[in-house]
Amino acid sequence: MLHHRTVLALLGASVLVLSACTQQAGNPDGALNMSEDQRPLNLMDYPLQRVLTCLPEKNALVAAHRGTSRDWDIPENSLQALGRLLEMGTLMAEIDVIGLKSGEQVLFHDGVWDKKSTGKGPVASSTYADVEKMLLKSFAGTLSVERPPLLSDALRLTKDKMFLEVDFKSSAKTDKVLEMIRANDMADQVVLIAYTQERAEELHALAPEMIISAPGDEKGRNLSPEKTLLWMGRNVDKATEPTDTLGYIGLIGRGDDPVAMAEPALFLVSDYPTELPQIIGGGDKSKMRACLEKG
Repeated sequence: MLHHRTVLALLGASVLVLSACTQQAGNPDGALNMSEDQRPLNLMDYPLQRVLTCLPEKNALVAAHRGTSRDWDIPENSLQALGRLLEMGTLMAEIDVIGLKSGEQVLFHDGVWDKKSTGKGPVASSTYADVEKMLLKSFAGTLSVERPPLLSDALRLTKDKMFLEVDFKSSAKTDKVLEMIRANDMADQVVLIAYTQERAEELHALAPEMIISAPGDEKGRNLSPEKTLLWMGRNVDKATEPTDTLGYIGLIGRGDDPVAMAEPALFLVSDYPTELPQIIGGGDKSKMRACLEKG
């Protein structure tokens, strides 16, 4: 297995840099400079479905897993981490949503508070008053000054600045999450994650205007082809592309070759997103602007 630094060095000319890696750090808009036209191109001006459709062949968008990078001593699913990603011009983040007993929808991954916060016990039995008394911890266990954030705050922070992949944890309330996404006019900015065919069909029925991530090994999907992505896990490079779906999602690790994995994928989810370009892969980049602007 190649060390991640070696993998990055091997990218070289085969990496298509269409995003924040062509910018100066601190530009939150994700403006892209295409070689054939120096006018800045901001992907956030376009619906996510169009961006994925217009990606050059064998290219994939990189998403920050759990809304952060493990290289940072910053809690996952935190406003601080999302803010750092925005400062770097990150185009996409995956976030996890939980539901509290008192009804609020909050960003957090685990079913219990103990490991990643100062809280104790099950998330589903907690109220927002409990959340206001706890602080988040980083991967390394460092205590932060941030509480688990409300989904509504995360949506306001990222609106028109970052695409989101939304992972519903077991206590999340689907109707409330969808309501908040629509209230922030972000339906064309998100991907909704489903772990079973039945869940994918449920989400598609409830939110036909949003993109659904469905299990890649499920057959007989009753889903909209243009609104469906397939989650292929770590076997994305072994997948055979179906003709009835928008594309693939894959999980990329530090030892994986991102260029090779980008070939069958539309976006890759990484724990170390800041070590990769925001869009990777080879292919013809000259057609992307024309495709996006064609509408």
